[in-house]
Amino acid sequence: MTYCLGWRTRHGVAIIADSLLSAAQPDLYQHPEITHTTFGELQGKTKSKRFSYVAEEGLKLRVGSDFIVGFAGDVGLGRRLMDQFQIEYAAGKSLRDAATAALKKIAASQSDTTVLIGGYEGKKPVLLRIDTAPRGVSYVDKLVQIGSVPAAQMGWTAHMAEKLAGMPFNNASDGGNAERLFTPMIALVQSYGVHDNLVEQGIGGAFLGAWVTPDGAQWQRDALYAVHRADVKAAEAIMCGVSVRPRFACLISNQTDVVKIITVGKDDPGTSVTAEADEVTAQFDSALFDYVISINSEKHIVTVIEMKRSRHHRLLSLRPGDTGTIGITWTEQLIAMANTVAGVPSPDGQELTLYVIPFLGISPGEQAHRDRFAHDEELARKAKAPLSHRVSPAAPENDPP
Repeated sequence: MTYCLGWRTRHGVAIIADSLLSAAQPDLYQHPEITHTTFGELQGKTKSKRFSYVAEEGLKLRVGSDFIVGFAGDVGLGRRLMDQFQIEYAAGKSLRDAATAALKKIAASQSDTTVLIGGYEGKKPVLLRIDTAPRGVSYVDKLVQIGSVPAAQMGWTAHMAEKLAGMPFNNASDGGNAERLFTPMIALVQSYGVHDNLVEQGIGGAFLGAWVTPDGAQWQRDALYAVHRADVKAAEAIMCGVSVRPRFACLISNQTDVVKIITVGKDDPGTSVTAEADEVTAQFDSALFDYVISINSEKHIVTVIEMKRSRHHRLLSLRPGDTGTIGITWTEQLIAMANTVAGVPSPDGQELTLYVIPFLGISPGEQAHRDRFAHDEELARKAKAPLSHRVSPAAPENDPP
């Protein structure tokens, strides 16, 4: 199966899905020798009777100029339904009529496949659900979760969706506001595989999302994930950059020896997905992201930090490293936050906290201090005598003379 969710608010509609496909034979995949997903999940044969091999090869979302589509269930049937919907919608039908026509033209199947469609009917955000067994098309009011996700994770998602939907936003049509609403939800579902072995249920890998507002549809913004223990050390953290472009998703992680490129459709004549992916990897090597997302692997705490493609934030700084690596300088304030379950002095492992931090800039003097600190840290690392990854509390508040 898979995990796919659709979420409708007054700000727009989002659809999020994992990137894991399941099959009996590993030779169906491009890199069967890779033993871990980009987030460190063990793949290969599992204990599950339903799946014997898993791999991150599935882009389960489509994004048009003003709609988004995702699915869970049989891969072939899900993709045929998405293809047919796009044909019907391009012919001028409404979202609902295009979904109904697509279902009618696909042969009846016993496969339990569900397709989610997000878009607008007039000025109203709409989330549609197409089911193949039983066959039907229906509207979704707020949140729908499909696939083989366990009940606990479904409960966390529903609770957080309700909390996030109540966040104040000044302008519902502002794409930036929608971005700050939906990005934390992508980070939340990504954290599930860190704390629970969901691969045996056919769920895992990188979660990818897209949203649609009155301004149109777009993929999620570029994010750098840092999965770490309570004592933050960059050398031990799982670092994964997730970037999505119209024709592919690019996953760069210190858990794999290759840059994973998950493509959608076929290359256009005269163009190359690989060339576009090279641009994304260059951006990774420059340590430029829209968000940094911290996931604590010991306590279930997710911290989403808006970076706006700056290397410096009041809570942390990024620095380019050797090819395929990025350095993070953490502040004491961020480390404390990333280890604190809100309102629970002694968490029992069942508690979950999600922090969302807007972009907070720092002065040129503070940037220079952190750059010097990072330089000294890098020298110590190369000398095999690493310093703390924490910023000195004596950092200057004002610019140097």
